[in-house]
Amino acid sequence: MLLCYIGGSRDVGIGDMAEADIAKQCDQDIRKVLLKPGWGGEAKTLGIRVWPRAIPQYEKGHLDVLEQIAQNTPEGLFLGGNYKTGVAFGDCVDYGIQEAKTISSYVKARLEKVAATKSAQELSNEKASEPLAA
Repeated sequence: MLLCYIGGSRDVGIGDMAEADIAKQCDQDIRKVLLKPGWGGEAKTLGIRVWPRAIPQYEKGHLDVLEQIAQNTPEGLFLGGNYKTGVAFGDCVDYGIQEAKTISSYVKARLEKVAATKSAQELSNEKASEPLAA
């Protein structure tokens, strides 16, 4: 089973087409990109749904904006969302998993640093409270 997304801001006319024409266009696109030449099977359309304002398209300069955000985000603040990796569900899940690992590593490193600092302070306090040798 193949799922085909077509149209968007780069081909807005798709939304005005009849469902049969949309199915035909999807079939042509799939044959061109995914199927071996000469494959003669018939496509079976299970359904068509038209979302006139569905998936947003990134504008020119979007990567520059992401870079500026990354450079100006304070340490320990983690920003996420489909504006970074894409709006497809799978992309969002993959990003969430990777970001969770990044945040977990960051928190672990911070806790280790705090523990090391606390141990050093306790050691210093112990030495300061020892009586001076005569």
